[in-house]
Amino acid sequence: MDLTVVVPSLGRPNCRESLALFTDPLLCIPESQAEQYRFFNPRTRILVHPDSMIGMARKRQFILDKVSTEAVFMADDDLVAMVSLVGNTTRHIDDPASIFRLLAGTALCAKEAGTVLFGYQHTVDTRHFDAMTPFSFSGYIDGSAFGVVGRDRRLRFDSKLTCSLDIDYSLQVLFHRRILWRDNRFAFSTYNRFRKVGGMSTLRTAATVATDQQILKAKWGPAIDFDRYKRRGKAKQQNIRIHVKR
Repeated sequence: MDLTVVVPSLGRPNCRESLALFTDPLLCIPESQAEQYRFFNPRTRILVHPDSMIGMARKRQFILDKVSTEAVFMADDDLVAMVSLVGNTTRHIDDPASIFRLLAGTALCAKEAGTVLFGYQHTVDTRHFDAMTPFSFSGYIDGSAFGVVGRDRRLRFDSKLTCSLDIDYSLQVLFHRRILWRDNRFAFSTYNRFRKVGGMSTLRTAATVATDQQILKAKWGPAIDFDRYKRRGKAKQQNIRIHVKR
């Protein structure tokens, strides 16, 4: 499988931990930050986009339009490991060659199943892994690490959304291609997600999240619901429910 790993980044030039997980990754960054990123990552290929291209929707669509390989895997700049959830304890995978083989294999499974979107489990918590359901074909693929095989021109990242592109894109795939491909045996681990400076922290606020939810509900109706629940000793968590059975 001809596959390119692309790491979109903004304001985080020292993102070498995530880059180290992949074989020959491509950094996608704003033109004005290219010098900073090259200083910290002199051996990494860089794809620049105009500074006027604000928001992840435009950046992700730019990546799909510019990268020519059949499969493109987009990985956040704060990943620290790929994790195997099979067994009683997790096992971290940080060898780039091993990770590339897993990505290419998942991309091939998605292609042969007749879909274009693939990814992995949302969490590294083994309590959420069901050995009787190693693969899922509905729900949504988490945007921190996902891949696209081929280019279905009916599918576009919605520029009206700020934070929920992964949910919307997954629903588009379910609508046009019927299934997506999620390998629940693996997940990617992140460090201090939502707490680091730069990246989506410059755009993600309570207001933008609420606006995204309104847009998604208006667009997809009964196919999606949002609710909040509270775990003991923790702030309220957002729960996303996709009502598309396969």
